Amino acid sequence: MSSHIGGLGSVGWKVVHLLRAANADADTDAKTDLVRFLHATPDVTPLQEDNADDSVDADAPLTKQELEWIVATRDAAATQSLPCTNVELVQLAIVTKGDTAKALSRLKKMAAWKKDLSLDDVSFADAFRKNNATVMTSGYGTLTPYGRARSGSRVLCHWHSEALPAEVEYQSAFKEIIGVFEACTSSLADARRGICMIVECGGVGYSNVSLRAELKFASLYVGGYPVRIERIVLVDVTMLVRVVLKALKRALPAKMRSKFHLSHTANGELYEQHAGREELPDYLGGGYGGDGGGGGGGDGGGSGASHVEKALAYLSQLHEARAAWEAELVKAYGVGFKELNADAM
Repeated sequence: MSSHIGGLGSVGWKVVHLLRAANADADTDAKTDLVRFLHATPDVTPLQEDNADDSVDADAPLTKQELEWIVATRDAAATQSLPCTNVELVQLAIVTKGDTAKALSRLKKMAAWKKDLSLDDVSFADAFRKNNATVMTSGYGTLTPYGRARSGSRVLCHWHSEALPAEVEYQSAFKEIIGVFEACTSSLADARRGICMIVECGGVGYSNVSLRAELKFASLYVGGYPVRIERIVLVDVTMLVRVVLKALKRALPAKMRSKFHLSHTANGELYEQHAGREELPDYLGGGYGGDGGGGGGGDGGGSGASHVEKALAYLSQLHEARAAWEAELVKAYGVGFKELNADAM
């Protein structure tokens, strides 16, 4: 991972430096320098490929193939003494397709985050409140679940124009993101469908961008936490977002690069292609009025704290659903799928 940070970091800071030179009404030569650099910079070694099987019906029971992958992952994790819940074993099977090396790599990263960032020392709710209060100038808008994408996957929205990466504290940030990912994989169907991340970028400037932070967070969902990212939609992007994305994508595998989409609210493209207005928060021009999310109603009313508490109530429901799914799996297969025998499948 250090090679990715070094490679992308050198590209990213050069991009930002050249963009500043080409900013606003700068002369043509400065803008030409930026374009020339972006075209000339070689790719860095990509992060681990993120695999997912699109052929299985999301609502079907665990398949024989998935159960075989679970057994292989369970046995591999046991050799390394890596703890793993039943739900996590299912997630790993879906995301890695039984590739035990990739599964072990993800489990080791999860264990390292837990230890190095002391994640057990902070609650999810406290981390969520802290990030919204300190990182978001609006007081809300960090990664939060709302409705459903047109594909059926769960929608996670982020108000990036309000984010201040310089204020990020990684213990609370990782605790929050992992907790949100856990909430959004609270059923087998959702683990299969994955997550549609929709990010508002209309006002993003230099204070809203950190290549170091973007790469560190990318390590969570690329070869890290076992969640399927169905797509990432960047909405109303600025020039800065475009060049940062170009730099970031140099470190991502082809399959992950293909998941990025640029969209717009003005012409209705976002709502027609990715998620209806009723599934999205106010800051994306939506009018979400469901049980969850942090900006229902679409009118921007209420304080940041009220949005956050509403989101936490919904996330709590999803965490309870995940716990119920874990209990069902334990009842059917034993703790850690220990009662699942490959010969009996």
